[in-house]
Amino acid sequence: MHLASPGVKMLFAAMAVTGAVISRDLRAAAAVLAVVLALTVQAGIPVRRAAHFLVYPAVFGWIFSGTGHLLGAFRSVAAAGALILLLGTTTFSSMHAIFARIMPGALADSVYMTYRSFFLLADQMAAVARVLRLRGSGSVPAVGAAIGTSLVHSIDIGERVYGVLVIRGYGPGIAPYGDMPRLSSRDAYPVCAGVLILLAGTML
Repeated sequence: MHLASPGVKMLFAAMAVTGAVISRDLRAAAAVLAVVLALTVQAGIPVRRAAHFLVYPAVFGWIFSGTGHLLGAFRSVAAAGALILLLGTTTFSSMHAIFARIMPGALADSVYMTYRSFFLLADQMAAVARVLRLRGSGSVPAVGAAIGTSLVHSIDIGERVYGVLVIRGYGPGIAPYGDMPRLSSRDAYPVCAGVLILLAGTML
C-alpha cells in the first residue's frame, strides 16, 4: 500500500467506505472489516494504536444505527479503518496535490491551513492537559475552561495568520501542490482490494 499512487489509494478508500456503507448484513460488514484489517496489518500500521481511533466510530455506529446495532458498529469501524489505512500510508502533501487540482484555489488553501492548524491546536491541548494533570484539576469545569481557552486561542491564531497573508499580498495558491504521481503496476494491488471489498459488501 505504501508504494501505490496517492490517487489510487484515495480511490481504494472511497471503494472501501462505499463497501462498508452498502453492506447488507453483519456477515458482509464483517468481511469488509476483515479485508481492511488485513491490509492494515500488511501495511505495517500498529493495529493496537489504530484501534484507539476506532472506538468512537464503533460507539456512535452502535448507538445511531437504525438497522441493527452490531451491523452499524461494524459498518462504522470498517469505514473508519479504511480512512486510517489511507492516512497511515499516504502523506497529506501528496493527497493535497490531488485536491488542489479539483478544488478552487482558495478552498484548497483553506484545507491546507486547516490541516496545519489542527496539529498546532493538538499540541496546545496536550500542554493544557499536562498542566491540569500536574495541578490535579481534572474536574469538568476545569476541562471545559481549558477547551474554551484553546478555542479562543485557535481563533486568534487564525486571525493573525490571515492578517499576515493579507499584508504579504495573499492570492490563492500558497499551498505546495507538488507533482501528480504516475501510475505503476503497484497500483493494481489497492484497486483489486477495493473491488474485493465492494463485492464482499454487495454479494455476501
